[in-house]
Amino acid sequence: MSERYRDAIERLRAGGIVALPTDTVYGLVAVAADRAAVERVYEVKARDPKQPLPLFVASVEQAELIADVDDVARRLMQWFWPGALTIVLRKKPAYETRAAAGGDTIGVRVPGDPVLRELASQAGPLTGTS
Repeated sequence: MSERYRDAIERLRAGGIVALPTDTVYGLVAVAADRAAVERVYEVKARDPKQPLPLFVASVEQAELIADVDDVARRLMQWFWPGALTIVLRKKPAYETRAAAGGDTIGVRVPGDPVLRELASQAGPLTGTS
């Protein structure tokens, strides 16, 4: 992993936000479980606080830790992940993230970029907005 990405993981773990390439554009990324960091993403983007943010996860297994994955979603994951498909799933009640905007669903994606997947593996699910 390059020095740039080592810096990114350190910033994320310290509650920061970083801009990173995603499957389609550069996105603002924060640790999804860090409420203050996710709030900063909303502020920087001037995003409606009632609009949820999608999450990048490292794997199907990580997605299963935060959301209920049904058979249809699992087939989509097998066909299109890693890649640019975000799947909206029912969030597990025990998983708390400001990125859900108070809702009971969450959009999740395993990104195509292996470094972004590694960051999600190390730091946990990440917000990802353009």
